[in-house]
Amino acid sequence: MVQIWDTPGQERLHNTVLNYFDKAQGIILTYAVNDRKSFESIPEWMAEVRKSASSDVAVVLVGTKADSGLDDEGRSVSFLEGKMLAEKYGVQFFEASAKDNINVDKIFYTLAKEIKEAMVQKEIEREERNEEEFEKIRKMTNLLEPKKRGCFKAIIEAIKSLFKKKKNKSAKKEKKLKEICASMQVIKSKASYVLIDNKRIH
Repeated sequence: MVQIWDTPGQERLHNTVLNYFDKAQGIILTYAVNDRKSFESIPEWMAEVRKSASSDVAVVLVGTKADSGLDDEGRSVSFLEGKMLAEKYGVQFFEASAKDNINVDKIFYTLAKEIKEAMVQKEIEREERNEEEFEKIRKMTNLLEPKKRGCFKAIIEAIKSLFKKKKNKSAKKEKKLKEICASMQVIKSKASYVLIDNKRIH
């Protein structure tokens, strides 16, 4: 499900708009091609995005009111200016017209695709961090007394089994892994078993 918030760009509502940035996965910054002032405000808004939004937020720059009958005399901002500004910030760029239905769908499809790619990348990075934790556990296991190695190896298998359960969200998996790793020091010095999901693991 996609939630879309249409926020105004007026200065008097500036602080209200910023409240949405930290939770946003994607942001469309717009200016009107027949309003030079709106175009010149984009750098300020982009600075706010970089400051307040997450580092992996997807951003698309859009020049609106690019109606099919618009000529150069009716413009205050050229297509090239918009494109160059988008390239400066490393974001996608479109000119669009709600009146003539130009690029409207494409903008949202592009933004949704970038959001999905960012989510996939975040999942990959999470799994890589988890693998690093597994490696730490393996190294700890090799340093244990022989009678305790079996316990640690059983824990590793239990963790792997936990991660294979599709019903567990990645964030929950990561939290569970950290909790287990935190208990490893206790096991290393004192215990010969550990409880995982209320089950005694030898």
